[in-house]
Amino acid sequence: MADYDVSATMRLLSSLDRQLALALQDAALAAARSVPPKPLGLEIFLCALNRRYPSRLRKHFRDPGSFAALNDAVWPNQGATNPTCPNETIEAHEGEQDTAVGIHIELDSDLGRILLNAARISSALLRRSASIPELIASLSTEHTVCESLKARWSIELKGLADAPERR
Repeated sequence: MADYDVSATMRLLSSLDRQLALALQDAALAAARSVPPKPLGLEIFLCALNRRYPSRLRKHFRDPGSFAALNDAVWPNQGATNPTCPNETIEAHEGEQDTAVGIHIELDSDLGRILLNAARISSALLRRSASIPELIASLSTEHTVCESLKARWSIELKGLADAPERR
């Protein structure tokens, strides 16, 4: 997400509801566990949403079973869902810098744009945070992304098959 500054990214993340934020966290950890690490993209984010909230997500897609192939191909099998910490607390000694464990996550531009548009849709509807319906509305405006999901994974939003093609 090189086009966004840190404050804009923080505003974006704070504009997501708890469900999207938790799924984004799961997806970020899964992307970091991938070998080699991958950017946090829409496919792994959809997997995380599907793993946490299958009924809330799948109702927006034509063939909910197509998520199984996506999950098998994209979601890493190894490791725990949450990062583990040792039992002992390591504290910085006097004169040493305090350090924290973290991971670097590169947000794919498609996912960043879709999340930002979902936040904009939510704001236009006078809602405090973007949720799954706003995410789906944002995704539906991304013709190229929708075509890619359909071609690679047979994942298709309901209602888009009958829509006129954009040029």
